Amino acid sequence: MKTITVEIDPAGQVTIETAGFKGAACAKATAAVEAALGTKSSDTKKPEFYQQTEVKVGQYVGGVTPYPKGRY
Repeated sequence: MKTITVEIDPAGQVTIETAGFKGAACAKATAAVEAALGTKSSDTKKPEFYQQTEVKVGQYVGGVTPYPKGRY
């Protein structure tokens, strides 16, 4: 499950934490929140940031596609 947690402490310091994202997807998911809050003071990346997202690639040879029409 992908989650974004925004915490604001009594001094006004904002912490944005993501969970369930891999790679740079977390940065894309929080971009709008960060833009609304203003200047970013620091950025700490979790180990998940350095994991690659899974990409499925298929290849076929010949004139007939193995995929049903409209489902690629």
